[in-house]
Order: sequence, then structure tokens, then C-alpha cells
Amino acid sequence: MLFPGARHRHAPDRRTGWVEHWIECRGSAFNFGCDAGSAQPERPSSSEISDLFTSIHALAQHDTARNQPRISTLGLQLLALLCRPTDINRSVSGRLVGCARMILMERCSLSLSVEQFAEELGVSYLYFRRLFRAQTGMSAKQYQMTVRIQRASDFLVNTGKSIKQIVGLLAFHSITDQKLY
Repeated sequence: MLFPGARHRHAPDRRTGWVEHWIECRGSAFNFGCDAGSAQPERPSSSEISDLFTSIHALAQHDTARNQPRISTLGLQLLALLCRPTDINRSVSGRLVGCARMILMERCSLSLSVEQFAEELGVSYLYFRRLFRAQTGMSAKQYQMTVRIQRASDFLVNTGKSIKQIVGLLAFHSITDQKLY
């Protein structure tokens, strides 16, 4: 599995050669997964990922145009596998941050403070803030803004909505929304 900008060096087997098969993953969902640190190049590939790749490849070999909706859906499933936690028995703090990330993504159109998220999760704001930054490398507010900007970008690219409509949908109401704590 190769990620954008990753250096690599491959060569065919001298006796048998090789057949190259690849899937190019690009788009806002994949970019967001990489930017948020969920999809990581150093994460080992699994048989589940290999099987999914094989399924996508089989569909693409036959009638690509007709199979495009299924291929796209399987591509998103591939992204989900790449982004899933590697340690199923993650710590309580890891689950807390994972839950917070989901809330921030699901509610990006609401103008809620990070303090409100911490309260909803049943932890103090200071603890939540420290924990979130330690596990994600960014503040919860930065993560929230990244999600909102990505969603705005998706609206611009995929809908006919005006910038004013998008600003309203995503609760960008004032200059204070632009601060990254």
C-alpha cells in the first residue's frame, strides 16, 4: 500500500515477472482520513484489506462503468478499514477521544463549544483538552475547524450551494469561529 509522496522501490520477481494492479484513492474522504492521521502509511495491511482490494479489482476488470457505484462504495469501505483503530482494546482515554472525534464530525454544523463536548462526555474541559491534543496532535477546536472546512469544501465541489448558504449550514457566524485554540 503506497500513500501520496511515499518513496518506494519495487521490482518484479526475476523468474515470474509481475502483474501490477492498483487502486488510486483520492477525494475528500481519503484526504480527510490522511490529514486527521487515521489512515497511516506505516499501518500494516491485513487479509481483510487484501480481500477487499481483490473484490474491487475483480469488479473493475469486468464492466467498470456499470460497476462504478459498487467500486466507489467498496473504496469507502477500504478507507474505513484503513482508518479503524489498530488496537481493538484501546484504553478508556482512546475510546473517549474516538467518541469525541465522531461527535465533532457528526455535529460540525452546530456551533457548540469544546467545553460543551467535554461536559457531554462527562470529563473536565482541561482533561479533555490535554487528552485530545496528546492523542491527535491537534486541539479539539482545530479538529472541529478542520472538519467544518472539509465539509464546506465538499459542499462547494459537490453541490450548487452558494458560499453564503454553506456558511449558514456550517454555523460560521463570526470571526471568532476562525480562532484555533
